[in-house]
Amino acid sequence: MTTLEPSQPPTRTRRLSRRDLLALLGAGAAGLGAAAAVGPARLLHASTPPDGPTVPVPTLPPQLLAPIQPDTVADLAADLGWDVEAMFRFVADEVDYHPYSGVLRGATGTLWSRAGNSADRALLLGALLDEAAVPWRLAVGPLDAEAAEQLADRQPPTVDDARRRAAEVLLPPDVAAAWDGQGSWTRTPEIDELFATARQRVEDTVEVVTDALTAAGAAPADVPVAIPADELDQHVWVQYADGPDWIDLDPLGPDAVAGTAYGTSAETMETLPDDRYHTVTLRVVGEVVAGGAPTRTELVTHTVRSADVADTPIYVVHAPTSWLDITTGLTGDQQYVATIIVGDLAVEGVTPVVLGTGEGIVDVLGDGSSPAEGQTIAEWFEVDVTVPGAGTRTASRLLYDRVPGDRRAAGELQLDDLPPIVTTHIDDEIGDVFKPFAAPHVVAITAHPLPSAAFGRIGADGPAFPSTVDEVVARSVFTTGHARNLVALDQLTSTGVTSFADEPVVASIHMAPDDTSGDETITLTVDLVHVHRRAVTLDGAPSAGVAGIVAGALDHAGERFVVDGVGPLLTSGRFTDASPGRVFELAREAGIGVTTLAPGSDVAIDGLGPEPRTLIDAALAAGRYVVVPERTVELAGAQRIGWWEYDPLTGAAVDRMDDGGGASAGEYALLLRVASAAACFVAGALAALVLLNAAQGIGPSSLAHDMANSTLIVGAGAACVA
Repeated sequence: MTTLEPSQPPTRTRRLSRRDLLALLGAGAAGLGAAAAVGPARLLHASTPPDGPTVPVPTLPPQLLAPIQPDTVADLAADLGWDVEAMFRFVADEVDYHPYSGVLRGATGTLWSRAGNSADRALLLGALLDEAAVPWRLAVGPLDAEAAEQLADRQPPTVDDARRRAAEVLLPPDVAAAWDGQGSWTRTPEIDELFATARQRVEDTVEVVTDALTAAGAAPADVPVAIPADELDQHVWVQYADGPDWIDLDPLGPDAVAGTAYGTSAETMETLPDDRYHTVTLRVVGEVVAGGAPTRTELVTHTVRSADVADTPIYVVHAPTSWLDITTGLTGDQQYVATIIVGDLAVEGVTPVVLGTGEGIVDVLGDGSSPAEGQTIAEWFEVDVTVPGAGTRTASRLLYDRVPGDRRAAGELQLDDLPPIVTTHIDDEIGDVFKPFAAPHVVAITAHPLPSAAFGRIGADGPAFPSTVDEVVARSVFTTGHARNLVALDQLTSTGVTSFADEPVVASIHMAPDDTSGDETITLTVDLVHVHRRAVTLDGAPSAGVAGIVAGALDHAGERFVVDGVGPLLTSGRFTDASPGRVFELAREAGIGVTTLAPGSDVAIDGLGPEPRTLIDAALAAGRYVVVPERTVELAGAQRIGWWEYDPLTGAAVDRMDDGGGASAGEYALLLRVASAAACFVAGALAALVLLNAAQGIGPSSLAHDMANSTLIVGAGAACVA
């Protein structure tokens, strides 16, 4: 592939009405729900403009679709009586300090996490003052030497305190209040078994990765966690106006006193500069035939701040050009526009995605050019995460490749004989749609928990679900994160080890038709595109392994927890776990050894294809060690490989599949019958609720409520306890 220098692609930006949003999402949703009695299309209430096809409205009872709002800063301010001292004490006493650079969570995310650094805690306090109509500003300057020393010497919480605070965030109030911190909280025997499996997977992963690295002479070691320099020399706090005076409110810790500044103000400001914020750039990149050669082309790009998208669903869709009033003149092709939707903002690419169907493709230039000229033959979804003071890291996921694997591996693309696209028929109104575009990619960017009220409740009248497309789909991408964090809480209970995030975490879910198995199926892909965590051994707890490896193992076990619980339920026992962990299990069963590749070494893995080879080469070039089976394994009828990457500089371990998925916990593909499409989609957001209700209801605050309704977003870890 010819690679060009990165550039900002031309885009159109417009505000979407509710109708527009549902129209863009309706085409994909309809494809998944066409054969279901209550399909995702109906659950999404999608419809298109008057001149377009209509997708059926939901058939679920209206009472199950009533929206429930989560706790807000305004609610908290009211509960505190809009009293300045009470609001200050809440942030100082109830919101833990976490040492990371820049603004990560914002006011809402910090409230939900009950944790943040000085900047995020100051923004929460400022938002509370806004609700009380009290003027305020930010003060920025170096911490005093004594305060800096106290911050550096702060003691970790005890295990008991950590359990209590984790339960307050992760579990419903009545379950958290009834739990004594010992053993499992209120949950069914079936769920206890899932947690026992997850605990074993954490132990197995830590052992396999640690032993492999040690045998290769690269024994892992914990990397000390220091307070970032900007937290010491650019400490942030609040000053509020009391008549002509500005009074310091610096919630440094539980001993903080209103009116006392623990730093020297170098400047005051209304808002922090943009370079203090964690940002995420989403990008769709196409390989487009230009001048007879495949050329990398950025189709659409958009950047957001993690603090601004606390509960905002993001969609990456390919809208048919006909729906966007874009005239196309080619024959025998389909054309789409790559679009990123954030809330009601749609960022549309200008360069269309042209796909040949093989039905009457013409030489559009009339000059003998290849029939593939102008066509897009492959696409990637890329994510850049920029952390203040730490630079930018990029993750890439292949969306589709129209070139057969053997041609791609041999470097013989044969563009004059490009295979036509494979489409799926949605219905007679919408027609045929390119399979990878038959549903949106749903993205969550966050590092904080989503409160239980955001999901609904279980009561005598049954569960209450979110009522709108963005609510339903947004929650679907958060479910795995909550499962992961419940596994972390279980690990905290048994070993006293927990973990947390200090960077934005990007997760995505995608559903698309898939008939590779010979049946009508759809593939549900859950992917942690970017994640960064470290584990913490709390005061009085024994060490349970190297911190970064434990954190990666918790991620892995949490996602497989969902696969184990939901897969059999949705498929009557027939499903495929395509995770790196499953690859290692199959390798062990087949007697295949595990090898460790050191930076700079050659990659010699039997059966390895060109794409995983490229990924492993990139990891080694970046100075990471790769722990991988010595050859591929057969998984779901194909030769697959997965591996662990260990960074000796940070101590972090992440796992990855051969297609680039699973930058922490693996990419999981569940092959679901179309008849189960509705259950699949609801389970994406309410997976554990469906599972546990089917197993054994234990009242209005069962763990079903916990997992489906108290979803802690991927990346929060036990954010309130570390």
